[in-house]
Amino acid sequence: MIWLLLACTASDSTPQSIKPDDSPVPHTQEDTGPPSLPDITSSGAEPSLTPTEVAQRIGLAWSTPPDPGEVVSTYESLMRMGDAECPGNEFNITDQWLYGCTATTGYSYAGVSELFYDTVASRGVSGELAGVAGDFWIDAVSGATLEGGGHAVVIRETGLWVSDIAGSWKWDEGTPWLANGFSGSLTIEFVENLMITLQGAANISGTHVAAQGFTLAAPCDYGPSGQLSLRDPGGGWYTMDFVGCEPCTDVFFEGEHLGEACVDLSGLVDAMMGRL
Repeated sequence: MIWLLLACTASDSTPQSIKPDDSPVPHTQEDTGPPSLPDITSSGAEPSLTPTEVAQRIGLAWSTPPDPGEVVSTYESLMRMGDAECPGNEFNITDQWLYGCTATTGYSYAGVSELFYDTVASRGVSGELAGVAGDFWIDAVSGATLEGGGHAVVIRETGLWVSDIAGSWKWDEGTPWLANGFSGSLTIEFVENLMITLQGAANISGTHVAAQGFTLAAPCDYGPSGQLSLRDPGGGWYTMDFVGCEPCTDVFFEGEHLGEACVDLSGLVDAMMGRL
């Protein structure tokens, strides 16, 4: 089509005379062009934390890593408090109760949800998978609420713990990460005596963190490699790139070098050990 258009343009390119009565009508009003736009001064995000404070907040946030297993066990417990009609079984809330129902026990259920189990393999090791998915809420008689939108999956086996959680989750009576509300998409893998890996971003107890290709390697005393990031309360991200199992590295804010700091991730290692 482009070549055809070019050919037509070439054949019609010979200038032709313009008769007086074909002359363009002059503008009666001056053409001032498009209206001018107001000047806007953009103030970029500014760092409010020192490199040491960044490292401390990163270490503290990852010392309480989200545990989808807590979501699953809480869901299982609350679903057992229903009756034969509401929600009707211990596994699902169907769209019959999209707008809610209250069981004779006083527990209320609404939305859609599914509880599922499977046996899967990861890195040559098979494990038991348990998960919850949906968009729902459950009110307990205590007044606490479990709210979920997304999925929460955990795999457990001797020496292996893998989790994948995405969306938003909150249980008023849960441990801090869940009671304060979780949002994000995060995968954690722990193979005992081998490694811990983190991938994704999350709001953990009010602190926004992210991990990209991050690993703690057991052969070098769970030293780090990969990238960890922290969002400043005023906007913008701090990043720390780790190499060769060294816990100390440069801290950058939106590409600006701020200095060097060391991250203590022993809390994350201890938490993972407790999951086995």
